[in-house]
Amino acid sequence: MELTSRERVQLALRGEEPDRVPYQDIFWKSTIARWRQEGLPDVESTDYFGCEITRLGAD
Repeated sequence: MELTSRERVQLALRGEEPDRVPYQDIFWKSTIARWRQEGLPDVESTDYFGCEITRLGAD
């Protein structure tokens, strides 16, 4: 049975072995803007690309 993203991340954070490494990426605002000009839907990029860990920060 495949793990949910939440289960996968929790296992990894506890130092246990998930079914695969949780996926995380960081996208530059300028890159997202360009991709949107090229047809990327106007949705949250982390959701669109299936990121399982999201990082929050302030500008």
